[in-house]
Amino acid sequence: VRRCGVDALPRVQAAGADTSLCADGRGGAFCCESNRIFLCASTAWVSCRELAYELSHAYNTCTHVTRCAHGGIQVDDASCGYLSPPDLACSELRAAYWTERCAGR
Repeated sequence: VRRCGVDALPRVQAAGADTSLCADGRGGAFCCESNRIFLCASTAWVSCRELAYELSHAYNTCTHVTRCAHGGIQVDDASCGYLSPPDLACSELRAAYWTERCAGR
């Protein structure tokens, strides 16, 4: 909050199993253009770690480590935006590191 401000905090909401965000067993998604985190309510393993994982993407975007591009899938009639492949790769690695998703592997 100190670095990006309170206004940069993303809104968190549940996503239904029928959305493309929850396809293929995903636990959640960060939509950078609308600054929203969606957690897949139908996925049993979603926990605070998943929220932290998606928050790390939000942090990378607000600190300009990654850039959000216009477009991507539509969620609630709003563009979700997307990260370019190099930005996405770096953000995924940071998220996995910060949340210890790959610990012990």
